[in-house]
Amino acid sequence: MAEEHLNYIDGSWVKAKNGETFQVHNPADPSAVVGEFQASSPADAEMAVNAAVAAKDEWADTPGPDRGAVLLEASRLLEDHKKELTEGFVAEEGKTWAEASGEVQRAIDIFSYYAAKSSDLGGTVKSASSRRTELSTRLEPLGVVSLITPWNYPIAIPAWKMAPALAAGNTVVFKPASVAPGVSKRMVELLEEAGIPDGVVNYVTGSGSDVGSTIVEHESVDGVSFTGSTSVGTHLAKSAMQDLTRVQCEMGGKNPTVVMPSADLREAAETIGVGGFGTTGQSCTATSRAIVHTDVYETFVEEMVRYAESLDVGPGMEKSDMGPQVSKSELESTLEYIDIGITEGATLETGGEQLSGAMYGDGYFIQPTVFSDVENSSRLAQEEIFGPVIAVIEATDFDEAIQLANDIEYGLSSSIMTQDLTEANEFIRDIEAGVAKVNEKTTGLELHVPFGGYKDSSTNTYREQGDAGLDFFTSTKTVYRNFWLSIGTRFETHIFNSFRSKQQRMESYQIALIPGDGIGPTVVEKTRPLIDAVAHSHDFAIEYNIHEWGSERYLETDAMMPDDSLSQLRPADAIFVGAVGHPDIPDHITLNGLLLPIRKAFDQYICKRPSVLYPGVESPLRGYTGRSIDFVVFRENTEGEYADIGGREHQGFQTETAVQSALFTREGVTRIAHAAFEAASARRGHLTNVTKSNAQAYGMVLWDDVIETVAEDYPDVTVEHLLVDAASMDLIRRPHEFDVIVASNLFGDIITDIGAQITGSMGLAPSANINPDPEYPSMFEPVHGSAPDIAGEQIANPLATVLSWAMLFEEIDETAAAETLREGVSKQLTDTSAPRTPDLGGDASTERVISDLQTRV
Repeated sequence: MAEEHLNYIDGSWVKAKNGETFQVHNPADPSAVVGEFQASSPADAEMAVNAAVAAKDEWADTPGPDRGAVLLEASRLLEDHKKELTEGFVAEEGKTWAEASGEVQRAIDIFSYYAAKSSDLGGTVKSASSRRTELSTRLEPLGVVSLITPWNYPIAIPAWKMAPALAAGNTVVFKPASVAPGVSKRMVELLEEAGIPDGVVNYVTGSGSDVGSTIVEHESVDGVSFTGSTSVGTHLAKSAMQDLTRVQCEMGGKNPTVVMPSADLREAAETIGVGGFGTTGQSCTATSRAIVHTDVYETFVEEMVRYAESLDVGPGMEKSDMGPQVSKSELESTLEYIDIGITEGATLETGGEQLSGAMYGDGYFIQPTVFSDVENSSRLAQEEIFGPVIAVIEATDFDEAIQLANDIEYGLSSSIMTQDLTEANEFIRDIEAGVAKVNEKTTGLELHVPFGGYKDSSTNTYREQGDAGLDFFTSTKTVYRNFWLSIGTRFETHIFNSFRSKQQRMESYQIALIPGDGIGPTVVEKTRPLIDAVAHSHDFAIEYNIHEWGSERYLETDAMMPDDSLSQLRPADAIFVGAVGHPDIPDHITLNGLLLPIRKAFDQYICKRPSVLYPGVESPLRGYTGRSIDFVVFRENTEGEYADIGGREHQGFQTETAVQSALFTREGVTRIAHAAFEAASARRGHLTNVTKSNAQAYGMVLWDDVIETVAEDYPDVTVEHLLVDAASMDLIRRPHEFDVIVASNLFGDIITDIGAQITGSMGLAPSANINPDPEYPSMFEPVHGSAPDIAGEQIANPLATVLSWAMLFEEIDETAAAETLREGVSKQLTDTSAPRTPDLGGDASTERVISDLQTRV
């Protein structure tokens, strides 16, 4: 007998007052009942609204970080139960395992994202026109909000509505779609386990006419967020707006992808196929129209058919490419549209049939379907099908393609496949859609950017996701505060003066920020809220001067940074650089065009790189555990191999010759030696000097001589001399014996890469380029590169960036803040249940790691 699932109202799991229930069936096997749910009445919905009203004041008064802690715990619990959630999801909705698992991960990431955002909510301070007035804004929750969600994304959409609503301090009445209410019910159970107070979240299942109408039209409801069909959303919006209730509806789509002759047609067909057949075409952002240039039309149709026929259709539990439609009515609707397409004169190229036989049983399986010769005015091209059907439409040129794409009532998502930059830019400018993509499928959206449509795809009121999601769930109050009123008390004046005095005492640092390339900008941006919060907690502030310099600029202008870049950087208290590099640009151009000119111009002769094996991190070296490896490398940073002495002659001929010389000066070696010895004296009193003096009998011998001379000033430090090959071997054989290592740039670079690997990951390795003279800014950067293979995937390890910020704080004498960051990283890595990025064996996102770290500092 199927399990009966209850409503969740005011912190209790209860049955519907009318005692009625409904069953949910497995679309891959309709005879299998997945669960029995409450067929609630308006009385149940009324009870849920009243519970939310009773809880709203206390939840609104709960500090944002405390609300965030509940959301973060919910994210962790969702992650712990990911497999179980995925299994239930596939059973009730029919998606493939990969699709369902990915959607569960999306919910995990959404709760983590808004957990961090809850600490940022508050308001802003504005400049007033009077010296005696403070002018500011306050963000306040709406109050009680109703959330009505569809069946096609049964956990992601509830998450991206509920998480921002809760983060902003609202209480929630939530009605999931009756076709697939189980996975979101489990999400509510985990919220309860995470500590959500009674009445803050209320879950009620049932029909839209009974439950939905009540929670939309109730006088105590302050906001309604709906995702579903255009017809229902339009009716709901009109109903809610009668009482001036704030409303947000995201509705249908008929999404085009334009294919131009410059596109790779096989890639274009696969991109459109993933967008059109993924989730069995049951997405509002699904690619349903391929608008293809005449010159490549026939070839594209062939590729589209090839892709469709390559897909394996079957139950989601069996690693199929495409699962069933969610219900019999959805299947019948799709089959009806296929008949309409044939009647209208379109050519059925492939698919169009319900699948039957032993493997499919009575399941709602249908073949991926491709139509060609489709008229843009036809129902097949104009109406949302919500099934795996792609209509291929011919366009004579780019202008006609845009006209056809826009000639529709919807305007949700869109894309173009082209290698022509002008076409791409004109498409973005002219397409009438809320989402415009270049060389991507129309489905798939990042959680931190706004999502919504134009025309009949949206009420065009508020967007969802990211900061826009919080905008809907908050109201703005403008505050005028005059502390010097004639009737004011001395106490008020004292409070104001104390506030001003604290503001004047707070140190502010100017940081030049170069986000970098690849994963660099994302990691730097995701890390900034944490860095700002730690700075604020230690009574100082950071003012960022952002410079978009690097590889993208080089590709456009042939220069990594502008001619006056060094003068722009000169006033900064410090410089922070994200990962730099691009697969299309040789490394020597990246180095000599950006990093090296900065190091030399500001004489950043010390490159300092610590290598620490944190507790909880696994070293590839057998037997080594937390803190058993802990050393720091001092690398000479401005001469040696960086002296740029040499050249190339007879380029392009067999006699081509290249000469590269390393330059060592007594002064240069002396000052890096002193920095290393000072560190060794303050640490464990052991210094290792690494050279290659048996092969480099001039520069390296000078280096060794200087080390011996400087050592005389530090009798408390034991000195060990190793050739670089022996040092590399010993870093594997006995890394625990190293304390401070000093080396030239070439050898120091090799050693620090080994150090990063034996301590668990390049993603944990920070770096500083230092000039101890405060007249010059020092520069800080993670050791890892720009990792173009994972750029945009939001999975880069941010801890090297965090630890590099700790080194920056230390250099500007904010040592307590530096220690706060290091302790937070250490606590997180020691906690083996904490989220970890893939380089450390986990599957957490960058955002998830930062959100967790923020709770620890």
